[in-house]
Amino acid sequence: MGGDNIKKIIFLICIILSCFLLLGCNNNDKDKINIVVSFYVLEDFTKNIGSDLVNINTIVPNGSEVHEFEIKPKTIALLEKADIFIYNGINLESWVNDLLKNINKSVKVINMSDYVKYTKNDPHVWLNIDNALIEINIIKDALIGVDQNNKDYYLNNYN
Repeated sequence: MGGDNIKKIIFLICIILSCFLLLGCNNNDKDKINIVVSFYVLEDFTKNIGSDLVNINTIVPNGSEVHEFEIKPKTIALLEKADIFIYNGINLESWVNDLLKNINKSVKVINMSDYVKYTKNDPHVWLNIDNALIEINIIKDALIGVDQNNKDYYLNNYN
């Protein structure tokens, strides 16, 4: 066997091994809960409870203005793959109603304003510790609702 043939065989083996590695990584991600949140605070809360068992996509990039954000086609595409969509409500995300019109009906939608105490003039409810604790509890319950097998993991992170 010539040197060129050995190089081709080694190259082919490397390609096959790379495919197996890539497929293995993708399967691990498929086992995670796909969560879309509207902005960074909800991302942080969710990441702390879900940790390694969740994939989180944040619609409004950190440092961007939530109030002025405009949805893009990729936002709708993210929601098509989501298990859970979490947003603040209270008119903080003025674009959310348009987004909800296009959302897959199988996605669990959580509007935090349904659970927290607030005034109509202040949508920044997470700044109140009682509201932040309510939001964290709602997120914990949503994760358990979607992934009962890891209930203890979420409870431990929550506590």
